[in-house]
Amino acid sequence: GTGSDITISGGDVTATGGMCGAGIGGGSGGTGEKITISGGNVTATGGSEGAGIGGGTTVYSITGSDSYGNASDITISGGTVTATGGDYGAGIGGGCEGSASDITISGGSVKVDAGTYGNDIGGGYSGNGEVIPTSDGTTAVYLLEIENPTGAAIAINGKAYPTNHNGETKIYAYLPAKTVSAPNKVTVGNTTTYWYYNTTASKWVESNNAVTYTSFDVTAANVIMYYTETGSTAVKSQTYAFSKVTEEMVGIMQSMNIQYVIDFVNYSTDGSDTVILTDAQMKAIEYVLEHDFGVAS
Repeated sequence: GTGSDITISGGDVTATGGMCGAGIGGGSGGTGEKITISGGNVTATGGSEGAGIGGGTTVYSITGSDSYGNASDITISGGTVTATGGDYGAGIGGGCEGSASDITISGGSVKVDAGTYGNDIGGGYSGNGEVIPTSDGTTAVYLLEIENPTGAAIAINGKAYPTNHNGETKIYAYLPAKTVSAPNKVTVGNTTTYWYYNTTASKWVESNNAVTYTSFDVTAANVIMYYTETGSTAVKSQTYAFSKVTEEMVGIMQSMNIQYVIDFVNYSTDGSDTVILTDAQMKAIEYVLEHDFGVAS
């Protein structure tokens, strides 16, 4: 049957689904909806073909009244949550052949593992595929694993997070992508780092938050790059003309730390602030793009 209007705000909760059922959510042929977790230590494991948190398996009827193991309106705002799907089920989302929607993660440490052929977050086998969760129904969030070997206090963007995940020396935080100029602020003990998600390269990048981009203008032959340097009284701007820069490389450069580029550029002697990179300089930038960002030039 359907599992709905489930609220967990604290304590230790361990839930394991029976045959074809979700750990927390729907049973065989049942949907999982209106599930809210705001605290506690929650471990949910789906039964065969069920999601960890969400829907059970889909059941087909000879009368045509099929019951789909869909999942919707699942919200996690705090706590330590471990969700593991059964075979063919999602970690959080649909059971086998079930789809998922409206999954929100805005806090806590959330570790998700799909069953065989399911999605970590999204539909189960033959469902609607991966679903990117949001923090507020609109803003996409992405998994950042944060190491914390000493068990120090963790704050992200001013909000407290768990210090570990069930004894693991790290947590699993879902954060918005943000930008190199306005990144996520992650403080572990007395150490603060800044992170933004590069959606082009599908990876998190640490930002020194010292130099930021303001805009790009791509022409047929060159890339004109503008940047501002933060921390100074007056806004400083420079313009560079780059030769041999592909548009794919530009997409990565928009999100990468500009210091990499500055290291390879010499100012022109005519005062025009226009620099054509040499082959050696281009090769250096190409190395950074491929080595640090996984983009082959």
